[in-house]
Amino acid sequence: MPNFASFQSVYLLLSLTAPAVVFLFFRSRFTHGRMPKASDAILYFIAITSIYYSLIFPIFMIGFQTPKSKNLIWVTWVLVLTVLPAILGVFSGWAARKEFVYKALRKIGFDVVHDIPTAWEWKFSNVGPSWVVITLKNGNSFGAEYGSTSFISTDPSDRDIYLEETYSISKTGKWTKRGYGMWVASSEISTLEFSTQAKV
Repeated sequence: MPNFASFQSVYLLLSLTAPAVVFLFFRSRFTHGRMPKASDAILYFIAITSIYYSLIFPIFMIGFQTPKSKNLIWVTWVLVLTVLPAILGVFSGWAARKEFVYKALRKIGFDVVHDIPTAWEWKFSNVGPSWVVITLKNGNSFGAEYGSTSFISTDPSDRDIYLEETYSISKTGKWTKRGYGMWVASSEISTLEFSTQAKV
C-alpha cells in the first residue's frame, strides 16, 4: 500500500487526478453542469488522464531535454496540472454544446450517443431568449418569457424552471401580462413550446 502521508505519494496522486478533475469541471460548465458520480469517477479519471498525458508527451520530452530550475519546474507543473486541462475542458465543452464531433461522426455513419444526456438539458443549454407556452399536467396553460433573468435547473433529482415574466392566454390566443414571474417544477409540466417570435 502506498504511504499517502509521504510527499511523493501525494505528488503522484495529484498528478494522476488533477488534470481529469480540472478538465471535467470546466467541460461540465458547457454541458450539464455536473461532475461524474463518485462510483464512476475513477473510470473517467483513468481514461482522461491516459489520453491527456499521451497528448502532452512531447512537452515532457522537451522539458526533460532543457536545463531546469525550481521556478521552471513549478511553472511547468502548474501548466500541466491546471492550465492546460482547463483550456482543453473549455474547448471540449464548447465543442460538445455546438455538437461538432457528434454531427461529424453521425455524418460519416457512426451512431454515437449525444454528449448531453437529456432533451431537457440539451434544449436549455442552447436556447436563447424565447417565448414559451407551458401546459401543466392539470391541463392549464400559460405563456412566459424565458430571458436573461430566467433560470433552468439541470440537477436530475430536482429539475425546475423559473420564468421571469408570465402571461395569461385567452381563447383567442391573446397574451396578457400578469406582472410576475413563476417557478415551476418539471414534474408538473406536460409540454413546453418555444418560439422566438414575440407573442405580445
